[in-house]
Amino acid sequence: MASATVQTALNASAATVGSSIGISAGASTELSIKCGVSKGPGRATLYAQATKKTYQIRKTRIYGVSSFGSKLKTEVRTSAMLTAFKPNGRYSCV
Repeated sequence: MASATVQTALNASAATVGSSIGISAGASTELSIKCGVSKGPGRATLYAQATKKTYQIRKTRIYGVSSFGSKLKTEVRTSAMLTAFKPNGRYSCV
């Protein structure tokens, strides 16, 4: 079984981030596959393939007290590069 993973930052939830990038965090794919070596000694390993997305989260906070002619303060925070993986139903036998 392969499950989707979504990295988060700046207190954003995995569900919020996932919906923004089109990946449902925790969604899984399950298949029954045999992976083996046809001749000789050795062993084979099965790896799930996935679609990879990279992104950043930007959080903007506007604060202060608004009064006539005054300007509210703005704070913008940006995360490091984050990654999400969504299983695509394909596998590699190596």
